[in-house]
Amino acid sequence: MAEDTVKVMKAIIASLQRDLHAHKERMEKILLKQNEQRKQLNEAKEQVLEMADLKREYEMVVAENELLKRELEQYRMRHNSSTGLSHLL
Repeated sequence: MAEDTVKVMKAIIASLQRDLHAHKERMEKILLKQNEQRKQLNEAKEQVLEMADLKREYEMVVAENELLKRELEQYRMRHNSSTGLSHLL
């Protein structure tokens, strides 16, 4: 009877070891996937920051362009009024 109990206990232990090994493999796969997703998320965050920087830079260039347009228009108006050509505008 003791031998039967030992066999049953060994079978239970072997089953638990297989289950534990399978669980460990699943967890390792999950961790690898999480690490890959974390890497992708960090890359996406970097791209968002780059896009935000580009947007700010674009907005600054547009604002500078508008300022230059106004300055050019003022220059033309001053130049034309000083040369008597204001009627051509």
